[in-house]
Amino acid sequence: MYLAKHVGRWSTSRIGRYDHGRDHSTVCHAINKVERLKATDPKVCALVESLAAKVAESSIRTEGGIHKRALVGLPSLSGRPDWIDER
Repeated sequence: MYLAKHVGRWSTSRIGRYDHGRDHSTVCHAINKVERLKATDPKVCALVESLAAKVAESSIRTEGGIHKRALVGLPSLSGRPDWIDER
């Protein structure tokens, strides 16, 4: 959820719909929890930043080239990203 919000720039409502119809407040809680963990645990921070970079890199490749948003590290994700498995 954190990566979908901060890398994919998905809305909390969209993330909730994707994750089995969860409410946006549940998504906000999950995102805030990751942010708190990042602030208090350097290992979590490093892991999340590493995952975010890999997701951003992957979505740039799958979109067929670099575009303006990708240059600032914020690629747009249309549809479901390849790294999320179907449930």
